[in-house]
Amino acid sequence: MRAVTMRHGVLELKDIPEPVLGPGQLLVEPIAAGICGGDLNAMTLTDAFLDASQRSDMRTFLFDPDRDLVFGHEFTSRVLEVGPGVEDYAAGDVLLNLPLVVDPEGVSHCVGYATDYPGALADRGATSPMGTRGSTSTRRPASRACSTR
Repeated sequence: MRAVTMRHGVLELKDIPEPVLGPGQLLVEPIAAGICGGDLNAMTLTDAFLDASQRSDMRTFLFDPDRDLVFGHEFTSRVLEVGPGVEDYAAGDVLLNLPLVVDPEGVSHCVGYATDYPGALADRGATSPMGTRGSTSTRRPASRACSTR
């Protein structure tokens, strides 16, 4: 799939592997994405960005600076597929995403700042469902979705 990648402060359009959908995850197709000042910091001040993440003892924003990173943590998307164990979501649902994905070890990563979880500047990505079961939901059923034409 196509994605805008960042490595060592350089942005490049290239083909990258398709995301692998894990249990408890959604495969999504981004509709629109914002660019955040944090992306600029991660691109131009990579060492300081990663140092701050390590000192805060949060693995959420850690990435491998020697591998491609795909930004895009502020986005809307359409669900393409739901992973095992996901309830309350279906293909076609339109989402205002909370950019977190939980890996198989139970560690939360910020989509767009995680080497293995590309952000919305890619054709597709994986994210964890959020806001279900009676809480304020960011989900909008496909039958009531806004047109993106």
